[in-house]
Amino acid sequence: MAQAKSGRVSQAAALRIVIPFLFLRWGIVLCNTYVVGDAKGSVVLELCLKMAPAKSGRVSQAATLGIVILFLLLKWEIVLCNNTYVVGYAKGWGPYPEIFYWTKGKDFKTGETLVFNYHNPDYRVAVVNADEYTSCIAGPDAKIYNSGHDQIQIGPQNNFYIAAVPQYCNEGAKLEVYGDF
Repeated sequence: MAQAKSGRVSQAAALRIVIPFLFLRWGIVLCNTYVVGDAKGSVVLELCLKMAPAKSGRVSQAATLGIVILFLLLKWEIVLCNNTYVVGYAKGWGPYPEIFYWTKGKDFKTGETLVFNYHNPDYRVAVVNADEYTSCIAGPDAKIYNSGHDQIQIGPQNNFYIAAVPQYCNEGAKLEVYGDF
């Protein structure tokens, strides 16, 4: 369970455990919605968990445990199948104006994957810190990808990606992604 900074269990974490049990008496449907797609279209996936009492009004321990585990998987989004995002859609990664707006409306999670597709080797991707992102100069500790089909896992909080060649970064080949927990 998530711990608050004081060492106590956070209220949100406690509610995630308690709420399913409260609703077992009356029954409820919990759903998470995911949008997967690209510029050509998208598909909405909705994963739902219906929690209802057994006919006798009691739920067995095994059923309760199964419901709680499934609920935790849905609500905490434990990484069983990550979303994969193709940066820049069909156009790919490079100094295009669309790259700046590409993240708008997307909620990225830690552990999901970004795919950087590019043909020009000068567009290779550097994972950098905030200062390097601002200056468009990758430091000596920057991780450089150069396959032309780079798959990079999103880390927690702020993630910064730039074209390793400063000219292309300055022309717009830079991306900031926030990885939510």
